[in-house]
Amino acid sequence: MKKTVSALELPPRIRPPGQVIQYSNHGMALAGYVVECVSGIPFARYIEKNILTPLGMDHSSFELTSKVLPLQWPWHGRL
Repeated sequence: MKKTVSALELPPRIRPPGQVIQYSNHGMALAGYVVECVSGIPFARYIEKNILTPLGMDHSSFELTSKVLPLQWPWHGRL
């Protein structure tokens, strides 16, 4: 994740911070990197350990792994 975040070429700011709420892939990557830095474990592992497992979401994952690939819809990625 550190490599991904450091390689980001952030777009220019179009509004002052806090003026409008808008989803950003860059922001989500940065948030994931902060979680990794603070927790000391990879983001996907943190999500699994602290969110998915406690909720009993045994067939869910933040990443496409061998655990969840067989559970996808047959047409995944073909629409």
